[in-house]
Amino acid sequence: LRSILQAYANIDPEVGYVQGMGFLVGTLMTQMDEEEAFWALHAMMHNKRYLLREMYRQLFFFQLKKLMHMQIPKLHKRFEDIGVDPSFFASQWFLTLFVYHFQFRALLRVWDIFLCEGWKQIFRVAIALMKWEEKELLEMSFDAVLPRLKTLHEQKNPDEILARSLQIKFKTEQLGKWRTEYEAELSAGRR
Repeated sequence: LRSILQAYANIDPEVGYVQGMGFLVGTLMTQMDEEEAFWALHAMMHNKRYLLREMYRQLFFFQLKKLMHMQIPKLHKRFEDIGVDPSFFASQWFLTLFVYHFQFRALLRVWDIFLCEGWKQIFRVAIALMKWEEKELLEMSFDAVLPRLKTLHEQKNPDEILARSLQIKFKTEQLGKWRTEYEAELSAGRR
């Protein structure tokens, strides 16, 4: 594990080692040998489908906020009203691709879809978990909602989480449009 993380940090000094990478590499190593795990991490960081490197630029939180507005508008508005930004709760979801939150069997199923479809599945799971508990979350204060968001997955059947995530419908191209919007705002100095 350490040698893979060290090798990656050496070839990509701009990103280096970031907390959360160990979870990703550890999961990869359960499925492949050390060299394959290194190249899988490299692909996940650089391949256009995954672009994990972008995680560290806030893009995914911007996209999640847009997706929340589209999929769960009442909860999105409530979070805006009480000052809850997706970066406050989704960073651990995104940085570890849910490794920290799911049983291993469920995690591998989420990753199977992620590796085929890219970030769309990670966003689907995030929205599905929030939608599942939307009524409860709408009633909570800032101080109560943040700890609750960290435990949304608990006591839930992994098969049901996946089934609900696959019911979240949006076009992958929408994520691309929001990426373009985010980069335009970045260039204009509004981010």
